Amino acid sequence: MQTLTTTTKTSFIYTNLFVNNFHCFVDQMTTTFTFIATLVSFLLPLVAAYGYNDLEITSWCGQTPHPESCNYFLANNQYYSGPVIKQKPDFVKALLKVTLERAQHAESNTRGLGPKCRNKLEKAAWDDCIELYEHTVERLNMTVDPHKPCNQYEMQTWLSTALTNLETCRAGFQELGVDGYMLPLMNNNVSSLISNTLAMNKEGGSPPDNYQKGGFPTWVKPGDRKLLQSSNPASQANVVVAQDGSGNYKTIGEAIAAAAKRSGSGRYVIYVKAGTYKENIEIGTKLKNIMLLGDGIGKTIITGSKSVGGGATTFNSATLIVVGDGFIGRGITVRNTAGPQNHQAVALRSGSDLSVFYQCSFEGYQDTLYVHSNRQFYRECDIYGTVDFIFDNAAVVFQNCNIYARNPPNKTNTVTAQGRIDLLMQILCPMLVE
Repeated sequence: MQTLTTTTKTSFIYTNLFVNNFHCFVDQMTTTFTFIATLVSFLLPLVAAYGYNDLEITSWCGQTPHPESCNYFLANNQYYSGPVIKQKPDFVKALLKVTLERAQHAESNTRGLGPKCRNKLEKAAWDDCIELYEHTVERLNMTVDPHKPCNQYEMQTWLSTALTNLETCRAGFQELGVDGYMLPLMNNNVSSLISNTLAMNKEGGSPPDNYQKGGFPTWVKPGDRKLLQSSNPASQANVVVAQDGSGNYKTIGEAIAAAAKRSGSGRYVIYVKAGTYKENIEIGTKLKNIMLLGDGIGKTIITGSKSVGGGATTFNSATLIVVGDGFIGRGITVRNTAGPQNHQAVALRSGSDLSVFYQCSFEGYQDTLYVHSNRQFYRECDIYGTVDFIFDNAAVVFQNCNIYARNPPNKTNTVTAQGRIDLLMQILCPMLVE
């Protein structure tokens, strides 16, 4: 009997322990489920705002010329997380975000390839690519800058420039015959992403009329118009360059270096007195609104002789390189004296957006005038050359210019050439001659 009582009491104790533990377990589970429900209710709006399925991405990407790269980078959370894509502007913003991030990654990767260059030719092409990727990232940043919103046509211009930069990078390796090793290491999807963004950014209708027939483009400011049309523009010079020491500097390069240290970004006029200046000049992206003012064609002369035949890339062979936006050139002659035997040898390369060249002369043989990218205007200029001597991808107008075909070695002249691979760039970036 005693044994039975003990057993019964023990069973009762175990039963109570089980019931109490079960109630505790249920309470814990209830708390857990309550927490999960609260968390889900909090996350649902975020999922609705930032999450979308692959079918939505596929539908949007199907409208681009390169849907594979579009799908890969937008559907992969590793590369993109952003607001739900409801309308076309949302899709363009998503493409821009991914394109900029991939361009920055590609620039970093390209920099890391420097030690792998095996010879001077590979190094020359690689140097160009570093600069071109920098310019690409800069232009892409301009399309997404919230402090300086751009319109649809400015965005189209800068996207076209970014795509041109990457094509120029590849061309440098190819023209020097060293594309077999380094170029595959630089392979990426940035070009296709830019091309997709170009395609989705386009709209129907014509671009705004920013070109006045018989005058300068509407984007030339009134003060700059006066400088271009003044009978005594030298009186407004900020600094003077003169070989005889009568100015502030003896070389153009010194004046450009000083301009880089100036405060502000307003119009800065460098008056270059008559003389022959044997210099290779570069006006970089940071040097905006520079004006080179000479004493006239054949009087103020800038001359150089770099060429592909001499080991330079076409991109880096120019006597005068202008990349800073808003550049103006007036009354100067720019020459490349490398000669036809040295193949591509550029006198002027310009990638300056909203740039003007007035009463200037560009003299060379093959590839004399390299209108690389962006919006450019040439009026009353002389252009001399033999093969493809006005070429590349800028949206450029030549008004009242003289084009002189020199006697080439093979007796055949080709005046203009463009290397656009994107159909949309061909439509939106015309080369006009009046």
